[in-house]
Amino acid sequence: MNLSKELTTSNNNGCNATIWIPPPTCFTKKINVGIAFSIANTPIGIGYKLRNADGTFILAGSESRYAETCEEAEYRGICTTLRRGIQQQLNQVVLELDNQTAVEYLKGESTNMS
Repeated sequence: MNLSKELTTSNNNGCNATIWIPPPTCFTKKINVGIAFSIANTPIGIGYKLRNADGTFILAGSESRYAETCEEAEYRGICTTLRRGIQQQLNQVVLELDNQTAVEYLKGESTNMS
């Protein structure tokens, strides 16, 4: 599993626009994951989209779960997305997250998460 981040830039209107970065050449697909958390014990939003190495859309989905903390929401979202990828029998996939602490944790680096 490879973990990466997308770049965000401002366009002429002052709005942020996301630049999609293809996966490294040894990977054939990329899943972008986004999590929305507001307060404990309310539904969290989990969104994911899958594209091939050329950026062609393959599938997307959204689900909801419950979490007590932001960290728990991130990991529930990651697990939900990975389950969906396994159901689709995906391999050689890059998982892209926007939570740097979660990325570091999954890479085995030292974090304050437990």
